[in-house]
Amino acid sequence: MGSVSEGDGACINNVNFSLVKPYVIRVDAQGRGLLYRGVCDGFVKIWHTEGIYGFYKGFVPSYARVGPHTVLCFVFWEALKDLENKIFHAHTK
Repeated sequence: MGSVSEGDGACINNVNFSLVKPYVIRVDAQGRGLLYRGVCDGFVKIWHTEGIYGFYKGFVPSYARVGPHTVLCFVFWEALKDLENKIFHAHTK
C-alpha cells in the first residue's frame, strides 16, 4: 500500500516539471526559449494562463508510466530484503 502512495507522490511532484521541460529546451537560433525563458518563467506563465489544472495536463499517462514502476521497485526491494535476511542472517535468529 505504501508503494502505491509513493507512486502517486512521485507522479504528482514530477508531472509539473515534465510539462515545462520540453518547452524550456526548445530554443531559437540565438539560444532563447521559444515559449519560456526558464523553468520559473514557465511555471508563472502556466499559472497565469491555465491555473492549477494547467500543471496536471498529462497526469494520467504519466501515472500510467511512473506508478507501476514505483510500485514494482518497492515490491522487489522488500522481496530482496527478505531474501537477504534468509540467506545472510538466518543463523543469527
